[in-house]
Amino acid sequence: MRNNLKNSILSFSDRSLANLIQEHNYSFNYNDIIAGTVISKEEKGILVDIGTDIAGFLPIQEITIGQYGKAINLEINDKLEFIILHKCLHKNYLILSMAKIDNIRSWQRIKVMHQEDITTITKVLGYNRGGVLVTIESLCGFIPNSHLISKNIQKNNTLFELKCKILEIDRELNRLTLSEKCALLSEHINELTVGKYVYGTIEDIKPYGLLIKVKMIQGLLHKSEIPNIAGKELSNLFCRGENIKVKIIYVDLKKGRVSFSMS
Repeated sequence: MRNNLKNSILSFSDRSLANLIQEHNYSFNYNDIIAGTVISKEEKGILVDIGTDIAGFLPIQEITIGQYGKAINLEINDKLEFIILHKCLHKNYLILSMAKIDNIRSWQRIKVMHQEDITTITKVLGYNRGGVLVTIESLCGFIPNSHLISKNIQKNNTLFELKCKILEIDRELNRLTLSEKCALLSEHINELTVGKYVYGTIEDIKPYGLLIKVKMIQGLLHKSEIPNIAGKELSNLFCRGENIKVKIIYVDLKKGRVSFSMS
């Protein structure tokens, strides 16, 4: 009995994966994740042995992107995971991707970071009128100006790093919004508790109230929270750059909002 079992195991190990797949009529499907071995580098991509008589082809644009925005270097005999993008049965090969696997796993990590309210480091990619483009977990994210603390980032400093929290994720729309303000607010939460009096600097004067900066975080002092100003213009009572004493009446860590009062 023991010898029969041993022979059976040896017989099994001697079979090729291709024979097993053919014997069990395994069918490769779109979005299947499979293992493969790099066997050749071509001009437009990589040939991959996936253990069958069907070849795998990895286009250059589907190779994992490295730290500096370029495809990583793959070597012959590298064993890796791939996802099936397309089946070209008439030519007997599969189109594979590494980048799509990276994207799936990146979104999974982002989801966990959002759920656990983790502060992370992002790298600045570029700028537009509305805010800053950053990279996080190989994905592109956006920090709106309203959630940006580092206003003086130089446009040519693409290696600038920002500490952020994830504000909103929408994988279907490929939208990832972050907040530097929320990250900074979390760091100073013990100093910015509701009911505490602090000194802040008036950054701007609006018709509806004053924008006050405390610990580099901008909050709102609504005019309804300023006593004895009926019929008076705020611009006639306060000046930009003026330091005033205010009371913290509201803190929202998730949205990065702080409200003050002088009442």
